[in-house]
Amino acid sequence: MPLRPPALDDRSYDDLLQELLASIPAHTPEWTNPQPGDPGRTLLELFAWLGDAILYRANLVPEKQRLAFLSLLGFPLQPAGAARGLVSLTLDAARSEVLSLSAAAVVKAKVAFETLGEIDVLPAVGQVYRKAPLTASEKADALPLLTGLRTLYKLGSTPSGYFTQPLFPGNMAATPGLDLGTGTVDRSLWIALLAQKKENRDAVRDAIGGKGGGQRILNVGFVPALDLPDPFADIGPRSAVLHSWEITLAPGADGKQRYAALKVFDDTTRSLTRPGVVRLGLPQSGDIGAPSNDVRDDAQAGVGAKPPRIDDPDTADKLVAWVRLKAGSTLRVSWAGINAVEISQGTTSQSV
Repeated sequence: MPLRPPALDDRSYDDLLQELLASIPAHTPEWTNPQPGDPGRTLLELFAWLGDAILYRANLVPEKQRLAFLSLLGFPLQPAGAARGLVSLTLDAARSEVLSLSAAAVVKAKVAFETLGEIDVLPAVGQVYRKAPLTASEKADALPLLTGLRTLYKLGSTPSGYFTQPLFPGNMAATPGLDLGTGTVDRSLWIALLAQKKENRDAVRDAIGGKGGGQRILNVGFVPALDLPDPFADIGPRSAVLHSWEITLAPGADGKQRYAALKVFDDTTRSLTRPGVVRLGLPQSGDIGAPSNDVRDDAQAGVGAKPPRIDDPDTADKLVAWVRLKAGSTLRVSWAGINAVEISQGTTSQSV
C-alpha cells in the first residue's frame, strides 16, 4: 500500500458550506432565513462547490512535488519487479531418496516461478514444536504431579512443567509470531525430522545422512516476525540475532543426549533478520539419532536440554532426528520449515 502525504486542507464541501452559513449573522444580519432553495443559499452552495474543487487540486500538489524532488535526487519511481516468495517442497511419501535441484528449476503453477538457489529435497517432513510454558491455571492443576516428581527424583526444588505444542499448522505462518524468549521455556524452536512412513525411517536417515558418499544440505526456511518501521526514519541494517543450530545425535553409551553443531553454508536471512533460507550441513547417517519418547526406556525423556516429548506414538515412530534453533537474543518467529527454497516469478532466458 503506497504512503500518502497528509492533505494541505481536508475540508469537504459540507464543511465549506457550513462555514459560509455560519458567517451570515456577522455580515448580513438582515438575512434571517437562508433555507435550501433561497437564491442567496444557492450562491453559497456554488462557492462551496468551487472551493471543494480547488482544494482537491491543491491537495495533489504535495504528491507531485515529492515525486519530482525525489527524481531530481536520483530516486525515481522503481520499475515493476518480479514477485518473490518462499516455498517448502515435499517428496512423494513412497520415495526415500534425495532429489537435488539446481537454481532456476521451474515450479509449476498457474504463474511460473523459478527457484533462486540450490536445494536437496530430503525425503522427510518437518514439524516444528515448542516447549510452551504453563499458564497460572495449568501450573495449579499440575502442582500435585510436579510435587510428586520432586519426591520421586529427590530434586532440590519443584520442577517447572511445559507442554509440547506443534506450530504452524498446515505450514501457515503465525500472526503476530512467537517470541522465543517469553513463549518457550528454553528459548528454542524444535524441528522434528519425520519420515512420511514409519517403515521408511531407517532409509530416510541414510538418505539425509548422505550414506553412500557426500554431505547432505538441509534447507531451513525462516520468516521472522518483524515490526513495521517508521517509513520516514533513516533505517540501517537490523542487528544480527545471536543463535545456534544443532541436531540430535544417537545417544552415547552413558545414555546422555548428544548434539552436534550444524555448519551454516549459506544464509539469506542475514542472521535471522529477514525472510530467507538457511543451508545447514548434516552429519553422517551413523551419527544421526533421536532420543526415546517412552519414559519406560528413558525416565528423563523430554527433561532439561532434551527435545520435547511427543506423546503421539504414530508420530514418535516416524522421528528421525531433531534440529534445534536456540536464540541467544530477542527473536520472534512467524514461520519455519524444511526443504524450503526462495522463488521468483521470472523466466531465465538461455541463449543458444
